[in-house]
Amino acid sequence: MSIKLQIGDWYIGFECIAQKPCAEENKDKRSFNPTVKDEIERRRGTVSGSTFENEQTAYRAFMRFLKTEDITLGDLTPELMKEFEQWLTDSKVGSNTSASYMRSLRSVFNRLGLDGHGLFKDVRTSPGKAGKKAMKSEDIELLKHVDLKGSEWLTLCRDVFFFSIMALGIPFADLVRLTRKNIKGDCLIYQRKKTGRTAKIYLARPLREIIDRYSRPDSDFLFPQLSEQLKAISYHSLLTKYNRALARISKLAGLGSKATSYAARHTWATMALRKGGNLGVISKALTHASLIVTQNYIKELDDSEVFELERLVIEEIAA
Repeated sequence: MSIKLQIGDWYIGFECIAQKPCAEENKDKRSFNPTVKDEIERRRGTVSGSTFENEQTAYRAFMRFLKTEDITLGDLTPELMKEFEQWLTDSKVGSNTSASYMRSLRSVFNRLGLDGHGLFKDVRTSPGKAGKKAMKSEDIELLKHVDLKGSEWLTLCRDVFFFSIMALGIPFADLVRLTRKNIKGDCLIYQRKKTGRTAKIYLARPLREIIDRYSRPDSDFLFPQLSEQLKAISYHSLLTKYNRALARISKLAGLGSKATSYAARHTWATMALRKGGNLGVISKALTHASLIVTQNYIKELDDSEVFELERLVIEEIAA
């Protein structure tokens, strides 16, 4: 802004420069490490276990990215989040896992009063379309006959993987929590950890054989070798350990597609559909209710239809 001052016949001009607030003074000086860690810990027990674990995992990944350096919340920028995304890619972290980390951190940052939308504007936060996860029939055969070099741990993980497929694609999170109380007569009945819905599985002979192979008189768990590890490590750590074992088995078998904990669920659905299964019956078996029409339809289905599909899949796996 220019100002002219008249003194007699003289005009003197002045340029006034407005003083802007110092950006450094307005910077959020809270330390990233303890602030974010405490915010995540504050919600322990008040949010679902998966939400809590996801935020913890994302936080730990970001701290590894920072190495030993701690920063302030004011140091967070869109450019830094972009660098973190690239670091995840270079570390062989999947794109959907990376997006999950970003969503978790954005949620934490928003609760701390930061501009989550602005900080994450240049990174992907939405999950992409997942690739096909179902195992091929020929890969299942290779898995059944691969030489595991006498490894008890790999043998257990392979048996649990096949149990998961045959037991209507039971998720690993539910399998490791199964106890003798879940066995009701000829059925295995449990509540899905993720949805709370009831799942019912007919305990055909191959399923009982696997349970008998690993259950112990001194434990109520059906798979104590897995379940009792949760006393020492987190569920996320156990899941990672299990998936690493499946990756090792897949490599030994020379598979075209890697076995994973979630592949069991996809594989059961794919095999059941290939056996001529009705989509509504499959949806009920998976306790899946993403479509309201399907959800209303499957309410009227009889358990015998689900058990028949289960029998057909077990026959192919156990042959």
